[in-house]
Amino acid sequence: MSEVLEREKLSLKILSSVQRVNGYDVLELDRGYAKILFKLDNAETLDNSSTVFEAELYKAANFCALVCINEENTFVVNANVDFLTQVEVSSNEIVFEAKSISSSLGKKFIEVRAKIDEITVFMGNFTVLKMDGRSKIKI
Repeated sequence: MSEVLEREKLSLKILSSVQRVNGYDVLELDRGYAKILFKLDNAETLDNSSTVFEAELYKAANFCALVCINEENTFVVNANVDFLTQVEVSSNEIVFEAKSISSSLGKKFIEVRAKIDEITVFMGNFTVLKMDGRSKIKI
């Protein structure tokens, strides 16, 4: 497995609290590209099972998509995802990789794939939009 890079060298601008709480390790970060490691030892599982709750995979993919953009005030406004197989906690870790594939009218389109070893277990396309103060609903 790739060596985990130190955060100071990455200049990750966003989501450090999400990274810390969920135990994601940023393996690579470049403009329009991110690669993260999700260790499954603390992942939520389905009742009486070692199968990882699919929302855990979505959350990691969402995080990876936003880190790929690495800009403050970005928000996923659309996602089309495919869970290709169930994932067991015994798999230990999943590598998520996100690539920016295009942008249009302020929206950025990100492709995310997750693999266990060489097997793709998740694919998704995320649309990310930079929000400003006027875009937020205040309750």
